[in-house]
Amino acid sequence: MWYVHYLHAQEVMEESMRAAMRANLLRTVEDAPEGPHRPNELRRLGARGAIALSLAAARLARALDSRVVASR
Repeated sequence: MWYVHYLHAQEVMEESMRAAMRANLLRTVEDAPEGPHRPNELRRLGARGAIALSLAAARLARALDSRVVASR
């Protein structure tokens, strides 16, 4: 039973991290200056996208794993 609570808490934490990253991403895009620093901003945005993708993949893997464990 504790494991279910742990997974739920982890999902809530990941969702709040994603929401914070999205908000920060929007601020970065809106405040990004035009000019030579723009490529750095694009790299940073790409890195944040990769982090969001890896979080989503980890969440999917956990969901699939918990379904496999539950079906046993």
